[in-house]
Amino acid sequence: MKIKILKAIALLLLLAMTAFVFAACESTGAGNGSESESLSETPTETEPLPAVENVEIVKDGKSSFTIVRAETAADYEKTCASAIRTALHDKCGAVVSITSDWINESAGMVENEYEILVGRVSRDESIELCLDMRVNDYSITVSGTKIVIAAFTEEKLTEAVNYFISSLEISEGSAIFPGDKVKEVKGSYSVEKVTVDGTLLSSYRIVHRLGASESEKAAANKIASAFRNNYGYELSINSDSSNEVECEIIVGGSNRGNSQAEADKLRAHDYKIYAEGKKIYVVMGSEAAYAAADAFIALFDGLKADGKLEATTDKLSLDYKSDAYKTGVILLNGTPIEEYTIVYSRSETGASYMADTLKKAIEEMCGRKLSVLSDGRPAEGGKEIIVGFSSRIEEGSSEFKSVLRKLGSNEYLVCSDGNGNLYVGGRQYAAAPLTAAINSLIKAMRTTGDSEKVVLDYTSIEATKIAGKTYSMMSYNDGDNSYKIVDDRCTIVSDYMPDILCFQETQEIHAKVYKVRLEVYDYVYYDNDGTTYNSQPIYYKRDMFELVESGIQWLSDTPDVRSKYSESAYTRSYTYAILRDKETGVEIVIVNTHIDYTAAATAKQTARLIELTQKFRDRPIFYFGDFNMQRASAGYNNMIGAGLNDTGRGLGNTQSVIDFCFYDFSMALPSKYKIVNDHELSSVASDHPAIYSEVMVIE
Repeated sequence: MKIKILKAIALLLLLAMTAFVFAACESTGAGNGSESESLSETPTETEPLPAVENVEIVKDGKSSFTIVRAETAADYEKTCASAIRTALHDKCGAVVSITSDWINESAGMVENEYEILVGRVSRDESIELCLDMRVNDYSITVSGTKIVIAAFTEEKLTEAVNYFISSLEISEGSAIFPGDKVKEVKGSYSVEKVTVDGTLLSSYRIVHRLGASESEKAAANKIASAFRNNYGYELSINSDSSNEVECEIIVGGSNRGNSQAEADKLRAHDYKIYAEGKKIYVVMGSEAAYAAADAFIALFDGLKADGKLEATTDKLSLDYKSDAYKTGVILLNGTPIEEYTIVYSRSETGASYMADTLKKAIEEMCGRKLSVLSDGRPAEGGKEIIVGFSSRIEEGSSEFKSVLRKLGSNEYLVCSDGNGNLYVGGRQYAAAPLTAAINSLIKAMRTTGDSEKVVLDYTSIEATKIAGKTYSMMSYNDGDNSYKIVDDRCTIVSDYMPDILCFQETQEIHAKVYKVRLEVYDYVYYDNDGTTYNSQPIYYKRDMFELVESGIQWLSDTPDVRSKYSESAYTRSYTYAILRDKETGVEIVIVNTHIDYTAAATAKQTARLIELTQKFRDRPIFYFGDFNMQRASAGYNNMIGAGLNDTGRGLGNTQSVIDFCFYDFSMALPSKYKIVNDHELSSVASDHPAIYSEVMVIE
């Protein structure tokens, strides 16, 4: 019974190994030859094995043998099997069939008595031969009534099959494989043998969880590659949905042992290597997969000595704690932060975005990765951080619900809900208070406590007013650039004197006029396409801001050079300026653009605008410009879908415009919006009225 069990385990191991190699060959495109493709001669000299009985494969042009390859054979294994069939037919006229190793007795798919096994086949004879084989080895032997030809690589299997074909003794209508031609070739390796507690490394397989992340899969592949390249052992990679075997290297949290529980304890950049019985575990935090794999490979290789590598599980142990975090522990109302789940309101604009922002901040601070779910899902148990006006508030205390109902539009709560959870947000459908609340909590985490512990107490239920600095901003399309019209526009702007001023369709010579007439400003100007009316300068009050960085990029597939999409009627670009407030030190990003007027170009250019400026989204960002689009357009939806709002819609303005100021609602709150069409010069200063906004950058 014990022998049968061992053979069953070995069979499962080989099936997994062939699946892994097949996948590898598919990805690299190795062995794409047809089944009739001949093999090159690559003989290798070695000492033969002890002779066995001759095997008569073909007699009188007929054969009882079947050529067998794996069900999941790689292309090169199929080619090798086909080469043997072709040789037997050409040399003695025999027709020998090729079949897979799949067994299904009800369908008549059974193991034959006489077989030529090619590659790694799920037959006991092949499995036993492969267990002691490495990547530079091959073997041709006879086991009972079966001929076994095995190797791990295309090169070596090809070499083995060439040798087998050349060794056949052919006479009219017959083919014999001589017993004295059995052969075993051993490659050259840096270590003679690799064992783990006395068990050959080839007995192990690598396992990751079903649905593993790309980094976990990459870590498993990295370990497999190291074993192959360093020691010549080809280990299969399997998910934990496969049958469990005794010898496994488990990468990441899985259903094996307590690996998932151990992984859940780890912070983002931490990892742990340990063994239980003949299982070796390499578990890691969300950002530590590659580091954990490297550490395991180094730990394993460090046990090499005197041309051997005799690993022992007691030496495969490492508990790594990163020092990359700002603090070790965050206590929120007396509870470790990792015991919370973040729950966001699915009905609140921006709640999921802010929940994710909070999650990332916590992970950056202490390495703990909290689960995030919507309030449409049932509670997972434990405590919750409720983000936004959620259905979960019904479970809060009467005091909490009373304060929440009375909140003003510029107030928020970061407090206990009286039932052990933390509420972060404002009243219903209030995006700015939600942003302010999340920012407040993140700021408290970053500025409270020390590297050992951050203790936050939000047990009292008190409203807080939104804080921040308000900036005035204006966007104006030049249109007609005659000096009289430029002078008229200066008159209108002088009535508002915004902190930040953006023009579109501006000539450089007139940009200089604005600088002289509106003397409180400095500006940045970049030529868009060399034509008369198509650049977009940014002006800022020099006493309020200092320029940190500025530039221009084109809305095309080649943004660093002057270019355009085929859908674009004109060359379009954006100018940007990063401005630092001299009083507060806060940096804000101003993007000024002029989008094309066709629907296809507008959609494509706005999508590209969002993509190219994503690098600036860690700071408050504002997009000004002549967007040539309506609020129902695909281009407008691109902007809104990127987590932006426009200052007009934010204040309920429904007038039809094509000029906008978009802002990141997670960092800013508009308090005033106006279309400047009531000035006596409005109708002559431009074919576009200016838009004016006042926006608070939330602390």
